[in-house]
Amino acid sequence: EETGAAMYTLQNYKQEEPFSVESLRKMTTPGVVFVLDVPRVSDPVRVFDQMRMAAKRMTKTLEGVLVDDNRRPITDTSLAAIRAQVQVTATALREAHIDPGGPRALRLFG
Repeated sequence: EETGAAMYTLQNYKQEEPFSVESLRKMTTPGVVFVLDVPRVSDPVRVFDQMRMAAKRMTKTLEGVLVDDNRRPITDTSLAAIRAQVQVTATALREAHIDPGGPRALRLFG
């Protein structure tokens, strides 16, 4: 985000080795996991949209398959449902007087 905070993270699927500049040059991985921590970003829906675009771009570039957490191919309909869940969660946080990405959210979910 504008603050320099991470919007989402990438994790190496089922591998102990974290991503690093050196490891990316020589490693292979069965997959990459995109992780959005809804309470920790100020505009979760916008960040989800950016993450979705990055995941689709990576999938196309690497000729991969975009899958869900059960390793089933994910469709635009599925992505829309996930986006709706992100919106519901962000709204619930705000209704509880916890602004996503705000100091209180970071203390509670940090």
